Amino acid sequence: MCRRFIKANGFSELATLTYRENQTDERRAKEDARRWFRRMGDLIPGFGYCAGYEPQKRGAWHVHAAIHRLPDHVDVKKRMPNGEWKTFKVKGWQVGTMVWRAIVGKDNGMCFIGGKGPGAKKARNSLAKMAAYVAKYITKHYEMVPEGKQRYSHSQGVAVPVSVVERLVRMSLRDLITMCFWCEDGERVVDHRIGRFKDSYYLCTEAEPPGAAC
Repeated sequence: MCRRFIKANGFSELATLTYRENQTDERRAKEDARRWFRRMGDLIPGFGYCAGYEPQKRGAWHVHAAIHRLPDHVDVKKRMPNGEWKTFKVKGWQVGTMVWRAIVGKDNGMCFIGGKGPGAKKARNSLAKMAAYVAKYITKHYEMVPEGKQRYSHSQGVAVPVSVVERLVRMSLRDLITMCFWCEDGERVVDHRIGRFKDSYYLCTEAEPPGAAC
C-alpha cells in the first residue's frame, strides 16, 4: 500500500528527519514528525508525504518520507523584535531543517533532502524506485510494531487505484512471461524478474521521465 500510494501521488523526493540527541522514544518521534508534516503543509500548498519510521543502531529514531519535489524557494514569515511580521525567502532544501529544529530544538537534528547512498540517487529518477526505497524502511520497522498499531503514515491524497488479481493455472513460465510482458509507448521497464520458486513473474513499468532518451 505504501509503494502504491507513493506512485499514485507522484512523490519524487526523499526527506530524512534525524535527531542529534539519542532520542529513543518512538511515540515522540512520530509526534514530532506529525508536527513537521503539518507545518510543511502550512508553508507549501499541496505538500504531501508517505513516511516510515526506523531506529538507528544507537537507538535513536529517524523518519524517511517520500514527498513532492520542494520548490526552489519558500516564503517564510518571521516576527521581528518590534512585533511586526516580515516575509523571507528561504531555499527549499533549507526549509525542512528550519521547521524540524523549531520542533526538536536548535541544532538538535537535521532534515536531509535526497537521501544517502546509491539507492537514494536511483530513487530520485523513478517513482517506482522511490516507493521501493521508502517501503524498505517500513518493512524493517514492520516486525517491531504490534498488530493494529501504526506502521507508517501518509497524507490525504490521490486515491490508490484498485488492484486486479487474476490467477492462472496450468501455464508454463514461458507462456506466462509472454502474456504478461507489455510496455506501452512512452513507458520504460523499471524492474522485471522471475520468482524464486520459478512459478511467478514480476514486471514493473512507469512513464519515461521528461527529457529521457528513447
